Amino acid sequence: MSKDKFVKLSKFTLKDINQKYLKWVNDKSLIKFTSIKKKYNFEDLKKYVEDNTNNQNSHLFKVLYKNIHIGNIRISKLIYNYATIGILIGEKNYSNKGIATIAIKKILNYAKRKKFKKIYIFLNKKNRQSFRIFEKNKFIRIKKIPKYISIQKSEILLEKKII
Repeated sequence: MSKDKFVKLSKFTLKDINQKYLKWVNDKSLIKFTSIKKKYNFEDLKKYVEDNTNNQNSHLFKVLYKNIHIGNIRISKLIYNYATIGILIGEKNYSNKGIATIAIKKILNYAKRKKFKKIYIFLNKKNRQSFRIFEKNKFIRIKKIPKYISIQKSEILLEKKII
């Protein structure tokens, strides 16, 4: 049986900030390839959630599997009608089960409804696991970086056109 029907995205709210989420963003093994570079506290999380929920250019969702909050996914406008996605599966026993691949497929459907035309992923070169997940969702690595995008030397850029 397909896992698709068990994976849901639900709008993230301030009420969803809890000890479990704080643990995820401070777990070095989970965040080593993310943009998180400091230790978070509840106030930091509150500001992050407020910035990504009270903002028409950024949309933060809980990733639910069988109604259990196992991670988060965010889509944010970059420029024009282009966006970027960030995902974190915080519950380690749900990693490598195809759930992130499904969550990305669902956020791509959301992106299409929001009229985004391209999605870019800024990915650490060493993050092979995430590369495979985005590759399964038909993202391609682009070598020629558009002028309106800047990336770090440690990153690669993936792109997907939304049709």
